Order: sequence, then structure tokens, then C-alpha cells
Amino acid sequence: ERRDVIIVASVSCIYGLGSPENYGSLGISLRPHQIIERNDLIKKLVNIQYERNDIEFKRATFRVRGDTIEIIPSYTSEYAYRIEFFDNEIESIKEIELVTGRPVSTLEHMLIFPATHYAVGSENLENVLAQIKHDAEIEVDAFKKAGKLIEAQRLKERTSYDLEMINKCLNSITIDNQEELKEIEEKKIRKKLEKKYSGDELERKIREKLYQKGYF
Repeated sequence: ERRDVIIVASVSCIYGLGSPENYGSLGISLRPHQIIERNDLIKKLVNIQYERNDIEFKRATFRVRGDTIEIIPSYTSEYAYRIEFFDNEIESIKEIELVTGRPVSTLEHMLIFPATHYAVGSENLENVLAQIKHDAEIEVDAFKKAGKLIEAQRLKERTSYDLEMINKCLNSITIDNQEELKEIEEKKIRKKLEKKYSGDELERKIREKLYQKGYF
């Protein structure tokens, strides 16, 4: 977010690595005392291609421990970052050692960039797929006008297949993430309600709370 910075690009100057504007707009800005639910932050991390992995903690992954989320950004392997929540507020952000988990410093701000240069926000995804389909139709028409009917058919079939697979993969990822978030939320609700309810009444209250949060 600072402007007094000089960036020296090497590989990025040679290869097209996507739009810098889109990449920057997907960054997640976090500060202590910021109001954000833990599950909302998890959704944002998944949206920018971070993977939850509570066992193998590595680059571009995060893990959840109670009201704490620990993240290793895609651009470093030396340190991780611990974000501690109190209710729906960020209590603290700390830089920690990977091996020991010992806090190295306390941060007043951190910006998490996408795990890959090719990340596309969900709000832009439909536009991207529509553009791919449109470009393919133009090329197919060009092949037909040139009398290259076999090439036109191959391109049409291949593009249609690729678009179908992209949609299937994205839907699968969305379902998996929703199930995971639902499980996290259910544990959180159960912990709060089991002090007041038990048995069938507890399960009914949990279902009601999940429904209110849109998980059914």
C-alpha cells in the first residue's frame, strides 16, 4: 500500500502474468481491532487460492486453531503470520517463527496477496469465461471461412470441454469449502449452546443457527 517503493521486475517483464490491477485488488488488508469474522477471512483466503492445511504447513497455506488463523504467504517461507481473534474482531497480528511458533514481532498492518498471479476474483470469473467463449467463436468462424472445417470443429469441441471442466472444478471447490466452513461454524455454535441445551434440543438449536447463517 506504500507508494515510496521501487519495484524491480525480471520474469514479470518477460511473461504475461495477468493484470497487476486485478492481482492488487484481490489483496486482503488486515489490522488489529478490525471487525471481520474469522470464517469471512477463511473465505477470503480460499478465494485468493490459499489452501487450508492443518498438517503440512507450507507456502500459500493456512491453518485454523480455535480463534487463531496462521498463514504462510506465497511470497515467503521464512516466517508465518498469526492472526488472533476476539469474537468478530482481530485482536493481534504477529509474525512468528515457522519451527517454534515464537512471536518475532507484532504488526499494525499486513497485506496478503493472492497465492498465484493467475488468481481471479469470483466477481470477475464469469466475465473471463464469457470472454474465452467469445474469442473461441471468432476463431472458429475464421477457420470455417478459410475452409478449415476440421480445425474449426476441434477448436470448438476443445474450448467447450475446457470451459465445462473449469465450471465443474470451481463448483466442486465451492462445495468442499462450504462444507468445511459449515463444519467449523457448527463446532463454534455447539460450544456456545451445549452449556444451555442438550440432546435433541441442542441439535435443533444448532440447525436453527446454521440455517440463520445460510448453511442450509
